Amino acid sequence: TKLETDINTNVKALLDGILIVKSEKEKDSSKYGAIYAENGKTILETKYDGIKYMPSDSRFLINTNKKIGMISKEGKTLIAPEYDSIKSIDSEKDMYLVKQNNLFGIISGTGKEIIHIENEQIGIDTTDFEKNEIKNGYILLGNLIPVMKNKKWAFYDTSGNSISNFEFDSIGCTAKDSNNTYGLLALTDYNLIVVQKDKKYSFINKKGKTDILPFSFDAMYIKIENGELKYCMKANNKEYSITKTLENIIGKVDNNKTMES
Repeated sequence: TKLETDINTNVKALLDGILIVKSEKEKDSSKYGAIYAENGKTILETKYDGIKYMPSDSRFLINTNKKIGMISKEGKTLIAPEYDSIKSIDSEKDMYLVKQNNLFGIISGTGKEIIHIENEQIGIDTTDFEKNEIKNGYILLGNLIPVMKNKKWAFYDTSGNSISNFEFDSIGCTAKDSNNTYGLLALTDYNLIVVQKDKKYSFINKKGKTDILPFSFDAMYIKIENGELKYCMKANNKEYSITKTLENIIGKVDNNKTMES
């Protein structure tokens, strides 16, 4: 495990008045520490194999003995160096994705376990869903965390509560009907996420309900017509409008009507 300490890291730290420094001792020449730029006061001793400053969290990721931990700007150990990787997935919620022995979990910035480190994958690659404009593939609809174990997907909320069983074969639909169609992951206006099981697609809402529509659709996708995004689904080679179908169930979406209940 290598935690890089490079010019970009130093620039980010310097903006907060911090310098990442290398040991001047010949025997410790590959060791790093951190000091305050203004007065040279030590923040972290030069004893780490790598340091990366995270300006959004005002914290340091440190590498020691091929394991990653986290230390505060004041030099307090927040997360013991016992992980293969640590990645911030939400600064406001203070949540971190951690990897240990090729399994993933989520912990808080104080090291509290939110989702046990026993999963094959956490989060969705959003590159297949470019038209959804979903920025955070780890936390969908602001609260749902997609988690995979034994090749099945489930959802947890950001407090670590189970929202669904491990019953889904995939999250989102990347099926393309033609050149002007794009993968569909979520309908944010309705607070719905596309899920698949037994090769059929439907939705799950923020409370874990999956009975909004039956699991009978072969594909769900975004289509562009006349410059507008249209949300479509197919069953038995027939195309349906997702939004019109949902409107028939709950009416047009406004600020007071979603599919959460």
